Amino acid sequence: MSPERPDVAPPRGDVTAEPTRRLRVALISPKGPLYRHRGGIFGQSLRYMPLTLPTLAALVPDELDIALTCLDEGVQDVDTDMDVDLVGMTVITGTAPRAYALAAAFRARGVAVVLGGPHVTLAPEDAAPHADAIVVGYAEESWPRLLRDVAPADWRRATTRPRTWTWPSRRCRTARCCRAGAT
Repeated sequence: MSPERPDVAPPRGDVTAEPTRRLRVALISPKGPLYRHRGGIFGQSLRYMPLTLPTLAALVPDELDIALTCLDEGVQDVDTDMDVDLVGMTVITGTAPRAYALAAAFRARGVAVVLGGPHVTLAPEDAAPHADAIVVGYAEESWPRLLRDVAPADWRRATTRPRTWTWPSRRCRTARCCRAGAT
């Protein structure tokens, strides 16, 4: 990182190239009526860390210069004035209203919003109006592909409709760890 501009990465390869701006991404798990802390109905029963945010963080391609922040709103409040370029939210049906409210606040400031998760996969027509892009299906391939598409340019200028990244498989999986090998 440049000492005078921490948000600007040094050039890669050719030393005469202009420095590229580091992409600042926030991954958010919105709270809902079932959240774990501060009054949710399952305040003491969910004693495990949800794996969505760490999994998405691990799927960020190594070659991309991304400053990543992960926020679980069931644990800490989300500051909608945070300095980010892109917000990605995982949405289940119970958190959809809160996710849409957060998305509206970020989009009003010009921050790009990407929604994904089970609710978005099952009801993309419900989620699409609230986002600049949606991710449908499993994130293992679609999330890194989205980040590679977003990192080099402002992809929102290319289309007025929300973009959709989908899981490429056409097969229906009954379980992600089926021992019989059936999909």
